Amino acid sequence: MSHQSGIMANEALRKKFAEMKDGHIRVVVVLIEDETLVAKGEHQAEQTFNQDFDKMIPPLIQKHRSAFYFVRLDTISELSGHNWLLIVYIPDDAKVRERMLYASTVATLKREFGLTYITQEIRASSVHEMTSNSFHQHIRSQAAPPPRTMREEEMLEIQQREVTADISIDSRHQTLQGLSFPFDENVIEAIHLFKKQNVDYVQLNEQVDKL
Repeated sequence: MSHQSGIMANEALRKKFAEMKDGHIRVVVVLIEDETLVAKGEHQAEQTFNQDFDKMIPPLIQKHRSAFYFVRLDTISELSGHNWLLIVYIPDDAKVRERMLYASTVATLKREFGLTYITQEIRASSVHEMTSNSFHQHIRSQAAPPPRTMREEEMLEIQQREVTADISIDSRHQTLQGLSFPFDENVIEAIHLFKKQNVDYVQLNEQVDKL
């Protein structure tokens, strides 16, 4: 469990949180001042999320000061109503105490506002990350499958080869014209284990009966 700062919202911010649920506000900036969470800027919704974001967020950013940015999305949930994006902005050059204070207050802030309303969260450390395009890149990265490990890549290559050269129980593979090499039960069982990834490899040996 992460350590919490114990910093809470003041009464004015709690009232602002309630007001934000009606869908008219697009952006609210929250700062930590005197060990308290306070609202320090807001904008009413004017156009779409993308348009409002790129118009309203940049003027509100204090490049070297940490802050929380609530941005209302254009999507609505049946149970909780309007969805919100929370941006935790902690610049790289912020003082250590400030960084720790903001990082340890995130969970409390989300509970004060209402966890069900916050459907997206971004951590940013540069003003270049504070754009609608960065938000959509974040969404795409969440939807993308995780990168494969080397082991997974090897297994995928093996499975792709099996598609073109699948071996069934009744297979009879002709290596020379007029010759066939049937598999015994141990070979068949080993191949099944390999296909299920229970073993790493199967080594086959040819047994030739001497006359």
